[in-house]
Amino acid sequence: MSVIVAGSINMDLVLNVDHFPAPGETLTAAELHYFPGGKGANQAVAIARMGTPVALIGRVGSDGNGPVLLEGLQRNGVDITHVDALSEVSSGLAFITVESGGQNSIVIFPGANARLTPSDVETAFATLAPGARLLVTQLEVPPETVLRVMSLAREGGLKTVFNPAPARPLAEVQPLLSVTDYLILNETEAQILSGIEANSLDQAASAARQLLKHGIEAVIITLGSAGSLLVNHELELQIPAPIVEVVDTTAAGDAFVAGICVALLEGRSMEEAVRFGNGAGAVAVTRLGAQPSLPTYQEVLQTISDEKA
Repeated sequence: MSVIVAGSINMDLVLNVDHFPAPGETLTAAELHYFPGGKGANQAVAIARMGTPVALIGRVGSDGNGPVLLEGLQRNGVDITHVDALSEVSSGLAFITVESGGQNSIVIFPGANARLTPSDVETAFATLAPGARLLVTQLEVPPETVLRVMSLAREGGLKTVFNPAPARPLAEVQPLLSVTDYLILNETEAQILSGIEANSLDQAASAARQLLKHGIEAVIITLGSAGSLLVNHELELQIPAPIVEVVDTTAAGDAFVAGICVALLEGRSMEEAVRFGNGAGAVAVTRLGAQPSLPTYQEVLQTISDEKA
C-alpha cells in the first residue's frame, strides 16, 4: 500500500444558486445533488483514480448514507478494510452552496468522523504501515487522532502530508506541524497558522517561511486561479495553474493534494509534483461535485500538456 489516508467521509448535499444568500435572505436553489465527499475520502479516491494504491482509515454512520459512501470508495479502488460503520450515529454531512461562478460555501456536520479515535488509527496503522510510503491527513477528524497517526507515521519512516483544513487556531495545530513533512494549505489557512496576512504573493511567501520554522520540509500554498506557491529551504516559486472554465471548486484542493502525492511517489521533483497537483485541481473545477470531479492520471497529463502548448 503506497499511501495511507486518515480522514473524513461525508455525504455532500450540493445546492446550486445564482449567488450566496445574504444574512436574512431566502433563496430558491436551481438544483440539489447528493455526492460522496469528505476531505479524507476525496483525497483517497483521487489518489486511487490516478492509479496509486491507497487505504483509507475512517468512519461512517449507521444511516442510509453509510453503505452508499462505502460502495463509492470500493468502486474507485480504495482499500476500506479500516473504514468501520458505527451504530447510532449519522455519517458525516456537508451542506454545500455553489454559486453561478463556481465558488462554494460549506457547512460540515462531523457525525461519525468525530468518533475516529487515536486507538482506532493505532490498530489500522499497524496493519497498513508495511510497504506504505506516505501518510495523508486533514482536520475533519479530531486533532488528537491526527496527531497520533502522524506520530506513528514519523516513527515508521513514512513521509507525512498534512492539509490543515478546515482551519483551526495555531495552538491546536502546532503539535501537528512538528510531525509534518509537506504542508499543503490555502491562503486563509496559511494566515491563521503563521499569523501573517497572505493576501499577496509576497505575504504568502512570508507566511510560508514562518511555517517552515516548525521543521517542515516544504510548504505549498494554493492561490486559486493564480496557481500555487512552493517554498522550501532552497527555493520560493509561484507555479501557475492551467486556465480552465470553472464549474465548481468543491474538492479542487483535495485533487491538488492527491496529485502532489502521486507525483512524489513517482520520484518527481517537488516543483514537478506541484505542477502535477495544479493540473489535478484544474480538472476538478471543471465538473460538479466532489468525488465525481476527481481526475484520472491521463486527464491530469493532458491538462498539463495543453497548458504547456
